[in-house]
Amino acid sequence: MEAKIIFDELSTKGIADDHRINFSHIEGKLYGGDLKAQMAIHWPGQWSAMGNLERWQINLIEIMLEFSGGIT
Repeated sequence: MEAKIIFDELSTKGIADDHRINFSHIEGKLYGGDLKAQMAIHWPGQWSAMGNLERWQINLIEIMLEFSGGIT
């Protein structure tokens, strides 16, 4: 199963090298709300991600339907 999260707007700032991306700024609009985050993604071997996320008024039910294959 492949989940597709669709952003209405997305803005990021980050630095990447051969094994990681450090996003110092992520801002977006999706599913009726706003998102702000910072995140680091590493992939030397197994992928991992860590970060902080804030959300405002995002319809989480619509997002979860993308991950559940339509199961409610």
